[in-house]
Amino acid sequence: MTGMSRVQPRLRAFVSAMEEKLTRPENTDKDDWRTMTGNELLARVLDEVAEAATSMAQKEPVAAMEECADAANMLMMLWDRLGRP
Repeated sequence: MTGMSRVQPRLRAFVSAMEEKLTRPENTDKDDWRTMTGNELLARVLDEVAEAATSMAQKEPVAAMEECADAANMLMMLWDRLGRP
């Protein structure tokens, strides 16, 4: 088994968690991230990472995993934003 084949199931699960978070009703009517600045998106990334750390400190692994998906979504948005003028 190659290194990537060991990672792929986890990657698929993580991407699935990211998609699930993005499509929740409470997230579909939020501000359009494409209009946010890179610094605004970075601040949101840091907020989500802090929320994940809090969940971990409170020994709430499921909540921490959800916050990791939130942080990854914000990083994806930042990645996209940085690639556009």
